This record gives sequence, structure tokens and C-alpha cells, in this order.
Amino acid sequence: MEVAALACLLNTESTVDVSEQTNGDTGFGAIFNKALGTGQTGKTAQKKTEQQEKTEDDDQPEDAASQIAALLMPGIVGLTAQTGSVNAAAGGQAGIQKLTTEIPLLQTASQEGTAAQPAVTDTEQFMVNYSNRTDDSAAQSKTELAFDQLYANIKRYISENGLGGQLSVSRTEDTIILRFGAVFLFESGKADLLPNGQATLTNIVDIISQNASAIKLITIEGNTDNVPIKNSEFSDNWDLSVNRAVNVLRTVQGYQVIGASKLAAVGYGEYQPIASNQTEEGRARNRRVDFVIQKMPEDS
Repeated sequence: MEVAALACLLNTESTVDVSEQTNGDTGFGAIFNKALGTGQTGKTAQKKTEQQEKTEDDDQPEDAASQIAALLMPGIVGLTAQTGSVNAAAGGQAGIQKLTTEIPLLQTASQEGTAAQPAVTDTEQFMVNYSNRTDDSAAQSKTELAFDQLYANIKRYISENGLGGQLSVSRTEDTIILRFGAVFLFESGKADLLPNGQATLTNIVDIISQNASAIKLITIEGNTDNVPIKNSEFSDNWDLSVNRAVNVLRTVQGYQVIGASKLAAVGYGEYQPIASNQTEEGRARNRRVDFVIQKMPEDS
């Protein structure tokens, strides 16, 4: 609508006097104001534009008014010093032609830019893509779950039966170490299992058998302190440690709930200490039998 009004005004073929432009009642300033639909006179076009930017709530966007003003500039004929007038008609025709060809292009470009960037709602901005998430328990394999359960069951058994002074359990990602104090299983310098130790061993084997599918190998390791031993039964600590480990293995195998292929025995004598042999407390800790339980590999 503003373009049509501007075309009508510029087609008047009239000449505007410079003095009239200065007064602001008529002239190009008034024509420009009418083209923008302001309907106000009495000021120059430049002052009117500045006042509109500061005081008026214009119905048209600022960038639209700026574009129209820029497009009109090529249609303004320079002032003639001899006559003191502005030929608005000739320049007005050029301005109208430029408006009728370029404004539709600006509108088309604006529409295309809007279509290229579809609106995103507040809900979409904060939505979480749960398809990329997995539940921790679901991500674990059956083997991992069974191995975790085995460790938890052993730990609970020790706690519930007050066996913390005789047994301990620890683990890494792929290994559980169950440690028996030798004094709990054997008499000093002997390799035969004590009744109380055997009863506890029976319960431990039952717990292990419930998750045997998660186990690759159980190595039963015999260890001693560094106090020399020599009697009719054992020649040294190495011999003693091996016999203790083998006797425990045979007891476990006798329950027939863990396959023999998953059992092994080894004796380290005094050569794998976990504490100092300089104190009685340290030597007591070194006299032990360890169950080193390895997890079954995932691809097995």
C-alpha cells in the first residue's frame, strides 16, 4: 500500500521549491513522510526520521523503512543552483521502477530465509534423546552380573557369620581373591584341614558353585611365613605350602559342584609374603591359603 501511495505522489510531475522543502510543509520531505504513511508535516525529512526513531511506535519494522529510504535515494535529483528547485518527477519515476522490482525480491528473500530455518519449540530444545542411553544393568553381560553376584555373596557370608578375622575378600575387574588364614584351616606345621575350617570351606564352595558359569579358573595358592620347617612329613616351607593347597583342592573337588578343569593348586612357600616376616602379626598374615578366582572371558 505504501508503494502505491508513493507512486501516486511521485507521478505528480511537479517541481518542488527548495524554500518549501526547508519549511517542511511541502517538498520531498513531505512526500517521503506521506510515502511512509506518517501523515505529519512541519519538519524536514531528516528531522522527521530522527524524531520517529526516538518517539514513535512505528507500525513498520525499522529495516523496512531503511530499505525504502535507500531505494528512494537514486530517484532524487540534485539541487539546481540557478533555479533553486528539485525535479522530483523524473527521479520519482526511476525510484518507482526500482521499488516495484526490488521490494518483491526482498520479500521473497525474507520468506525463503524463514523457510530455511524452521522454528524449534521450547519443548524440542530441552528434549533428551533416550535412544542413545542404555541402562547399566542391561548393558552388563550375564557373566559380569554373575561375577558381581559371586563377590557380593561371599562378602555377605563373611559379614553375617562374623568371620572377618579369619576370611577376607577383595576384587578387581576380572579377579576375586578370597583369603583364608592358615591357622583357621590347619594346625601349625600340618596340612590336614581342621573340622571348623572344613565346615566353612563347604559353605564357600556352595556359594561359588551358584555362579560357577562366570568362573574361568580357581587357583588355590598355599603360602607360609619364613620360619624354617623340617620334619618327617615336610622338607621345607615350599613342600608344606604345596601340600596344603593340594589338600584344599581335593576337598573342593570332592563336593563335585565345581568342575575339575576349573581348579588348580600351587604352593609359593615363603616367597609371596603380604606382610613383614619381622613380626608375629606379619608372619600370621603370611600363613594363608588364597582362592584366586578368575572371571570367564566374554567370548568364551
